[in-house]
Amino acid sequence: MKYNFKLSIIIPVFNQEELIIKALDSIPSRNDIEIIIVDDKSTDRTRENIMRYMLQHNMYEDEPKAIMLLENEENKGVGVSRNNGIEVAKGKYIMFLDSDDYLYPELDRFINELTGEDIVYYGLVQNNNVRIMPKPKTIKRVCGTVKAIKKEFIGDTRFPAANYAEDWVFNKELLDKQPTIKFTDIYLLHYNHPRKNSLTDIEMEKRKQNNE
Repeated sequence: MKYNFKLSIIIPVFNQEELIIKALDSIPSRNDIEIIIVDDKSTDRTRENIMRYMLQHNMYEDEPKAIMLLENEENKGVGVSRNNGIEVAKGKYIMFLDSDDYLYPELDRFINELTGEDIVYYGLVQNNNVRIMPKPKTIKRVCGTVKAIKKEFIGDTRFPAANYAEDWVFNKELLDKQPTIKFTDIYLLHYNHPRKNSLTDIEMEKRKQNNE
């Protein structure tokens, strides 16, 4: 299969030996999509499961997936992992997918919406069936994995070295550069939240307790 990447999907992962496979399975085999996994020094069987998945889908499948595995030498956090993925991405657009989330089949339709704008937004659905669709008035608040970003537009903008709220800084810097924007009506992402013991929920609970 000859690859001409239109979209690079960057997946930072730490100790998600089961959910990472569900995330990978949700991405279709297409010659215009590359998958970049950044393992942040997992201590469970995450790496082994990814390697097995890569072997299966690159050697034994009729339509192989273009999957790259990067490994941090030490645990650096989500921000650094995403930055490492940006450095090697070859796609015209970049999308970030958390390893405990997954994509809906609408990705095939969403690819057609990548027509040159700097940022293209999509919606997400949470575990409790709450549906979130970015709008012009909400893009400063809804700043996480709800968009594809042209790599050329990202330029030298990077995430801070943090495990929580790193999206806010990155998003602000992108919007400060006055991007061209497209809003779609596509619900593309299943956001695995609220979920007990997820990093987001743990950090939110800490902040709640500190403010009491």
